[in-house]
Amino acid sequence: MQVTVLGSGCASCCVLEARTVEALRQLGLDQPVHKIAEEASIARYGAPAMPSLIVDDRVVFSGYLPDIPELKWILSQLAVPSG
Repeated sequence: MQVTVLGSGCASCCVLEARTVEALRQLGLDQPVHKIAEEASIARYGAPAMPSLIVDDRVVFSGYLPDIPELKWILSQLAVPSG
């Protein structure tokens, strides 16, 4: 699972990145969170608003800042057990 935060570096984008890292930690997933701030790279995903969370090249949500429990639920639905 590849997890990416899209955002220009605003406060909300930074908070989303930190909350995503924490949600993954609480789920026991040792997964890096990538951050993309360059406009050209962000445009490639077609996300309608910032901040946005991308999982495996798919926009999971955009334009709001979920709390950690919501992020945990979202990420747990998308995590695929390895093996």
